[in-house]
Amino acid sequence: MVIPPIYTNEKSPLYDCFRDKIHQPPTLVDLNYSKNNDGSANVENNLCVVYKSVVSCGKTPSVFLGKPFHPGEEPNNSAGSVESVPHTPVHIWTGDRNQPNGEDMGRFYSAGRDPIFYSHHANVDRMLNISKTIKGGKRRDVTDPDWLETAFYFYDENKNLVRVTIKDSLDTKKLGYVYQDVDIPWLNKKPKPKKSRKAKKVACTTFWCWCSTGR
Repeated sequence: MVIPPIYTNEKSPLYDCFRDKIHQPPTLVDLNYSKNNDGSANVENNLCVVYKSVVSCGKTPSVFLGKPFHPGEEPNNSAGSVESVPHTPVHIWTGDRNQPNGEDMGRFYSAGRDPIFYSHHANVDRMLNISKTIKGGKRRDVTDPDWLETAFYFYDENKNLVRVTIKDSLDTKKLGYVYQDVDIPWLNKKPKPKKSRKAKKVACTTFWCWCSTGR
């Protein structure tokens, strides 16, 4: 749960100087990172965070991926659980706190400048693939045509502009790859409930609140 060595070698093309110096190995990544609560990461908490995001809060597409957003509508600011945590905290945790806007990883416009951006998003994609194999709920892809037909444009390896829709990207086998079959330590890391009276009265922690409301 640290930045892999391949990214920390200053002579490597995968190195980026705009990363938080405090969060370099051996510092553990904090998957629920907050600037007001820095330095509290540990393996057990991280596993529970992913369990909450993917298992507890991934039972329906609208909770896991976010509520529908159709053309012509005002943004509803209802990102899904996996977008909110652990996706976004890892961006902020990695970005350089000494830069004006947390560049590179900590800001939308510059995140792709850091090569680790692509590994991070590949891992989020892997979580999505795993989520659809977990029993319970309605764990499946969204069927809304507006979502399936949403298109993105890229230049391919021959510098040709190509159009790719979301429906073209849902089956990794059709894209020519699968994720390695490895142990998933967070899959059964259900957090232990607190025993205090306050915890019994309050139906959710801060995490559960954003999980249920989409914030």
